[in-house]
Amino acid sequence: MNSIAKLLWIAFLICLVFAVCSCQETFDQAPQSAENIYYAQSERFDGGGGGMAQGTVKNMVMPESSRQVIRGARVAVKVSDYTEARKKIKQFAEENGGFVFRSSQQREKNDDLSGTIVVKIPQEHYNAALEFFSALGKVYELTEEAEDVSDNVADLGLRIKNSRKLEERILAILADQTGSISDVLEAERELARVRERIEKLEGQKNGILKRVKYATFTLNLFVSSSKSVEIRTWYGPLLQDLRELGFVLTSSLGALLKVLVGVLPWLLLIFVGLRWRRRYKLRKSQSASTDKK
Repeated sequence: MNSIAKLLWIAFLICLVFAVCSCQETFDQAPQSAENIYYAQSERFDGGGGGMAQGTVKNMVMPESSRQVIRGARVAVKVSDYTEARKKIKQFAEENGGFVFRSSQQREKNDDLSGTIVVKIPQEHYNAALEFFSALGKVYELTEEAEDVSDNVADLGLRIKNSRKLEERILAILADQTGSISDVLEAERELARVRERIEKLEGQKNGILKRVKYATFTLNLFVSSSKSVEIRTWYGPLLQDLRELGFVLTSSLGALLKVLVGVLPWLLLIFVGLRWRRRYKLRKSQSASTDKK
């Protein structure tokens, strides 16, 4: 194998390595699936209220009627008219004491609208709301979530009660006014800290109770020609994989062309240099043979 062939073989290997690296990087940056694009995740229902303090009533059995439960549901519905369905949802929420918490929509390539609407509905209308939203069209997905936060509420109530008692004792000390100035100042600073803690605990408890009062519905709406319907058919995942494969192949081909454009001029320059060197050696050897004769 002569030097030119070796050079071309080395250049081919370099291009191959660059192409493989580009393919890997492109695959890592492949677009998310249509389900991730068109379907917002449902809101997470955490208990809130911070960590559990000593003296909490974790194992206390509470009557079913007094339990505090955060409820929510995620519904994916295929509708015939996105705009009309959105109006019905807003009207239903307002008539039942609820409201639209968040809304987003996008227009797809076929000019159809799809979107996600998050609605807050009072707990007492949960079943009616779920039935109404399911009747908007064909339901493709229905997920209900519930979290019992009764222990959190009871724990916060106990901590608030204890803090109130401490506040009363500090106020009694300040009312007595038998201590020194430094003792009075220290008691006032402690009173401020206790009141700040009470406000924080009450804010956490009220926040949980507000979430208990309103059920959260995350509604994913799309029309029959939407990609969101396609991914829920038996051939949808296959089409999505083919799209991602086409994206990877196209991007890797572009990366390979960039490598070739960057390397090719240097290969030509080296090729010309090697040709000139061979001819120079050939002329030199011919000249040496002529001189011997």
